[in-house]
Amino acid sequence: SNPRILNPWAAASVDLVPLVGAVLGHNYPCWLKFKGGKGIATSAGGLLWLMPNGFFVALIVWIAVFAIWRYVSLASITAGVTLPFAAWFFYRDHLLWIGICCFLSVMAIWRHRENIQRLIHGTEHRWKNESRDTSHETRSTGRGTWETNEPKESETSQGGNT
Repeated sequence: SNPRILNPWAAASVDLVPLVGAVLGHNYPCWLKFKGGKGIATSAGGLLWLMPNGFFVALIVWIAVFAIWRYVSLASITAGVTLPFAAWFFYRDHLLWIGICCFLSVMAIWRHRENIQRLIHGTEHRWKNESRDTSHETRSTGRGTWETNEPKESETSQGGNT
């Protein structure tokens, strides 16, 4: 039988504590001097397996925010903030799960604090399809581009025909 039904606290410990370790390890890898940044992806993979309902709510929020505003960081932060509420809605009998989702949410916000500052100042990179307007400087990734919110050099230079 399923150990989660018989003893949800033990199952939560066995399943979720390693997820927290993996997220911490991806956010702060020792070989990169404790600087990393794949905690959102690691959280998503673990939550898909452990809490699929909560994961899909957060995923829908991520997709909606990204589709509207085209900021990966804003979508990740918003999905992270949504996660504890989704966990409470679907798993309210599992306080440890909700607590770990709160921890993962705080970690997402903490790890994106520089992105939050750039969002506030309007300097955060925005994802942009290559087929759209290219009036801003962009960096190509092969699948799309990151818009830098800065005019292209040709638009700001004083040389040429005036």
